[in-house]
Parts: sequence; C-alpha cells; structure tokens
Amino acid sequence: DNAAMTDDQLLRYSRHILLEEVGIEGQERLLAARALVIGAGGLGSPVALYLGTAGVGRITLVDDDRIVHLLSWHQVGDEQTFGAALRQVKAAGLIPEDQVRLCAIGDGAPWLWKWIEEVYPGARQILDYYHCSSYLHAVAEAQYQAEPVRATQWVEAALARLFCGEGPGVVWGLQRMKPASDAAEEAIDKARGYLEKRLHQVDYGSHRKGGYPIGSGAIESAHRFIGHVRLKRPGAWWYQENSNAILALRCALYNGTLSTLFNRRTPQHKGPGA
Repeated sequence: DNAAMTDDQLLRYSRHILLEEVGIEGQERLLAARALVIGAGGLGSPVALYLGTAGVGRITLVDDDRIVHLLSWHQVGDEQTFGAALRQVKAAGLIPEDQVRLCAIGDGAPWLWKWIEEVYPGARQILDYYHCSSYLHAVAEAQYQAEPVRATQWVEAALARLFCGEGPGVVWGLQRMKPASDAAEEAIDKARGYLEKRLHQVDYGSHRKGGYPIGSGAIESAHRFIGHVRLKRPGAWWYQENSNAILALRCALYNGTLSTLFNRRTPQHKGPGA
C-alpha cells in the first residue's frame, strides 16, 4: 500500500498532480517506486536527475563496479539514524547535562520518545502544544460543526485545563462526550487515545513556569533554514554519508561548535622530542 503524501510533498509535486495523466494516485505510485540506473555518464546522469525530479522514491545507481543508493532530501533521516545520532551526541558530551536543564519537545511519534527516554531519561518531555491542540480542534469542528462559537469555547476550555494540569479531566470529558456524528466519534477517539498516553507531557502550565518552551516551531524553523535550504533543491539527490556530513557541519556552524568540531578532528602534532 502507498503511504499518504505529506503536505510538503503535495506542495512540491503540485504541478504533477494537476496533470490528468498523473493525479495524486499516480504521484503516490511514483513515490513508492524504485528505479535502477546503470551508468552515470552522459545518459545515466540526466536520467537520474529527471527520475528524482519526477518524485521516484528510491534510485539505485550502478557505475564503475559500484552500487550506490541515492537519497532525496526527505529520505535522509529515519528512526535508526536518529537514535545513532543521539547516542553520538551523548558520547561526545556535547550537552553539558550538569549545567543545563534538558528538555525534549516533539510530536506523538512513539519511536522519537523511545530514543529520548533511552539516551536522556532525565530530560523533561513536552508534547508540542500546537500539535496537541490540533487534535482538540478536530474534535470541536466535528462535534459542534453548526455552532462555531460553542466549538471555540470548548477548545479554549480544554486547553485551559491542560495549562492548569488537568489533563486527566480533559480525557474524562472526552470519554463522556456523546458524538454528534461518525466523524465526531472518530475525532473524539483519536484525541482521547492520543492524550491518555501522554498526560505527563501536556502539563503546559508547569512547563511554562519552569521556563521551558512548549512549541517546536522555533526548532522546525531552524530545521528548514539549516537543513532544507542546503538539501531540498529541485532534483537534488544525495549520498547518505555526504548529506549527513553536510548537515553536521551546518548544525555545528549555527550552534557555535564548529571550531570545537575541527579541533577534535585535527590530528595533534607533537614537537621534536615530545
């Protein structure tokens, strides 16, 4: 089965989707497709470029007795890559845990929190406020579709309760809510299941009092500026090792740790007689 396209992919391939011969179904099939290109010469190079621009999900390039998997910008990271990177950060001591209050902000992806708990178990976990609120807005829109004022009041009350540390009360209210439609029932079930597993992450009032951010917008903006500007270019395909190296350098540059990185990588030459 083809996975649903993300908003970013819909925007990127919007002109393809408008074509009657392609459409969303055709673009999803392209994203799920794999292509083998033999030779990276005058023919193979532009073919690989056009395949990547069209949105083919994975391209394998065979040239000079080498087999190389090329990745587009949206395929660089995965769960294992994230876990390995987090362990490297921990091992290198890049975060002075005895000097800072560590906080992790993310959406509801279970694998994300699994690695956070394993590598940085003492970090405060915060569920992105705007991601969480989207579930409550979905409930309000489905349940009070004909009453926009009541929908707004319900959402504001639910969010206020989260800020007051009353997450269990919000879940209890969702359990008692009588769905106005099948769509409302689905939205209620999703929101209840989502919050039940993350109550320790949604005490936003406590997070704010502690001086912690409650949204990941600044992080996502930095991700777009540091990562996407360099990697997300039309027809750009990367060797995974090279893309990770470029991202590491850019992150070090903007984190102010570039000189430290180079000092660690530069061989230390000892003088005569040392």
